[in-house]
Amino acid sequence: MNAPARITLAGLAALVLIASHAVYRAWPRWYGTELYLPAAVYPVDPTSLGYVRVDVAAERLRLGVPGGLGEQQTKLFQSVRGIGGVSRGNVFVQLEPDQSLWPHGPVAMRPVSVSETRVAGATNLAGHVTRVDEAGRVWLTFGSHQLPVPPDVVTRAKPLEVIREPNRSPAAKSRPPDPGTFAIFRVLPSGRAAIAGLIVAGRRVD
Repeated sequence: MNAPARITLAGLAALVLIASHAVYRAWPRWYGTELYLPAAVYPVDPTSLGYVRVDVAAERLRLGVPGGLGEQQTKLFQSVRGIGGVSRGNVFVQLEPDQSLWPHGPVAMRPVSVSETRVAGATNLAGHVTRVDEAGRVWLTFGSHQLPVPPDVVTRAKPLEVIREPNRSPAAKSRPPDPGTFAIFRVLPSGRAAIAGLIVAGRRVD
């Protein structure tokens, strides 16, 4: 095979790989079951006009440890059962229906447990644990949540307070969900999911 043919073949292989990855990431949006989770939104940065960052409440869990957390921290960390050991790495969060988004409307979900393997018969949402502390608090992520939204949604977003500690880099401080704000996820039976949009004050933003 001559050099031009090898270059062409390599280019086609790269395109196939990129397309396969795009399809893999989009698959939950196409075929996943729609779920709603309480969230907060805030501006990404001044240069990302029209985008917001979505802070999903279920990405901060507390492993049913009584006491030891202040009132504000209790609001930020939702208490769940730990099934087996939970450490940094891939996990599954089990969800159950909570309350209707509005009268006779769709139902939001809440986390009830977290495990390292899928739980049969439950609604599982795959995530990745980034930190676990000795108080039983778990920080995890369900993926990147940066979404384009209409300008009026951006103006509703509240900047996050920045924590500044000596000898440490500034860090964004999480806050409880915004009333009436929900992240729309589409979840496959495997637990793999993708965020598909928002509901803000009863309005759907895809």
